[in-house]
Amino acid sequence: MSEIERVLYVKEGCPYCARMAGELKKKGLDYREVDVSRDGAALREIKRKYKATQVPVFVEGDQVTIGYQGDG
Repeated sequence: MSEIERVLYVKEGCPYCARMAGELKKKGLDYREVDVSRDGAALREIKRKYKATQVPVFVEGDQVTIGYQGDG
């Protein structure tokens, strides 16, 4: 049985990215973090593939969450 890949796309200094990362860590989820401010190809990919115009973008298998949607 294969593990679902989880990727969190972030930008350096983004407070919403930090909050989402904190939520994922609280839930004990393993994920790979990609900083789009340092990886232009990743930035182009989230724009093309997910039509994302903001970060964070969290991809969990086929599920995509754009923006931080926590409780505050």
